[in-house]
Parts: sequence; C-alpha cells; structure tokens
Amino acid sequence: MATTKLTQEEIGTINTISNDNQVLRQELGKLGLQKLELESRENNLKAFLANIREREAELNKTLTDKYGSGTVDLQAGEITTQDEQPAEDTVVKTQPIEDTDEDN
Repeated sequence: MATTKLTQEEIGTINTISNDNQVLRQELGKLGLQKLELESRENNLKAFLANIREREAELNKTLTDKYGSGTVDLQAGEITTQDEQPAEDTVVKTQPIEDTDEDN
C-alpha cells in the first residue's frame, strides 16, 4: 500500500465539499422544520375556516328563521326578503368566504 501526500489544492477542495455537504444537511433540516411549521399553520387556518363557515351557516339559519329568505345589505343594515313564507330549506343569501384550496 502506497501513501502519497495530497496537494494543498486537493485538500482545500475536499474541505470545501465537506463543508458544503454540512451546510446542505443543516439547510435541509431547517427546511424540514419550516415545512412542519407551515403544515401546522395550514391546519390551524383550515380549522378556523371551518369554524367561520359553521358560524355563517348558524347565522343564515337564524336570519332565515326570523325574517325569511332574503338578501342582506350590510351597508344599509337591512335585509330584503321575498314575499313568500320561509321554507325549511331556504337560507339567507350571503357572500361566502373564498376557499381556493380546501382539499389540500
């Protein structure tokens, strides 16, 4: 078995590659943690959205039961109802909250 001295350039290149690998592993670890944090935030926001929709549905039912089917004008603070009596399955029309990616 023969032993040969490496040049300073070769040692420097090996050290650079080793350091780059170490930095890469650290960054991948940080990225993994950030991904977990983002997934947690996303789940919290989805739960909040579900809560908002539930509250909206409850309010729609309450207003429909009280006033009948109609449309709410928040600017005027009024509800415009239809002439007919409210049916069990009618709801007050509101603008729902946009959810572009609920299934993910």
